[in-house]
Amino acid sequence: YSEGIQTIKRLIYEEGENMSGNRLRTLMTDEFYRVMANVHDVEKAKILWDHITNIYSAEIDKYKAKQFLTRDSLVSLIIPFHVEYPIDGSLVGLQSNIRADAFVPLIPLIAEMKTGKQRRAHELSLVGYALAIESQFEIPIDFGYLCYVIVDKSVLTNCRLIHISDSLRSDFLEVRDRGFEAIETDPGMPKRCDDSCPFLRHCNKL
Repeated sequence: YSEGIQTIKRLIYEEGENMSGNRLRTLMTDEFYRVMANVHDVEKAKILWDHITNIYSAEIDKYKAKQFLTRDSLVSLIIPFHVEYPIDGSLVGLQSNIRADAFVPLIPLIAEMKTGKQRRAHELSLVGYALAIESQFEIPIDFGYLCYVIVDKSVLTNCRLIHISDSLRSDFLEVRDRGFEAIETDPGMPKRCDDSCPFLRHCNKL
């Protein structure tokens, strides 16, 4: 997804006033063959790539009707967010180099895309990103956008707005503190590991 968004932005800057919805579709087809070598599941990646292309091709045609738009203005109107947004999480006890899937600065709003089943931890990750941005830039982040994506024969999304409430903030800090405590005390392996844990294979090798 992020590669597709970044590619569309680049193409708009390169093409300028020559860009249109049809032109974007043609260029994005060519661009996909550039990125497909690094894709694990080419079929699903193509479905998602085409989905993104169709959305922003329509947006280009809508905004191209407006006069006196610079390339930068056109990009900001069509895609008013940043993908793979870098955040310094060190001030809230996270890694110094973390990345949110997307950040919408005008609202401001943090967004995450997930696959698989819905989990409470996904909401808390939004809170962590929000706290990190607040500490880094001293701006309030009151909302997050959590989007579950299923790519089969088409792209299905289940997205919802999350209020970054005081309760959620407290829950995140509690989970964070438990993590610090676990690092200090080394409680050992749990009886059952979460299948979605990114360290599952690493720990089971020990």
